[in-house]
Amino acid sequence: MQGATIFNSTGTPAYAAAGTTAAAHIVVGSGTASGSALAVTLSGAAAFTSGTTYNVFAHDQAHTGATITITYTSGTAFTITYAGGGSTATDGVTWAAVGT
Repeated sequence: MQGATIFNSTGTPAYAAAGTTAAAHIVVGSGTASGSALAVTLSGAAAFTSGTTYNVFAHDQAHTGATITITYTSGTAFTITYAGGGSTATDGVTWAAVGT
């Protein structure tokens, strides 16, 4: 896990839109891309159930106009790719993943 931090394993509850508690967690991290892509591997409590049970939100730290694409491989792996907006092949990327 590239600088990842896990929130909500046993702390503050996450809520569904209906106001009920949800069994979700949040993982945040950052890294330096290689070839305009950042591959992220999650392990332990950071892992999600599958590649369809979470969403990733990402940001190119140097170029806010970059187009970001997330490819979900599994509950333990995803890849962030970006292009345009002045981005370079080795930009820093911050991300947050939310799900179950």
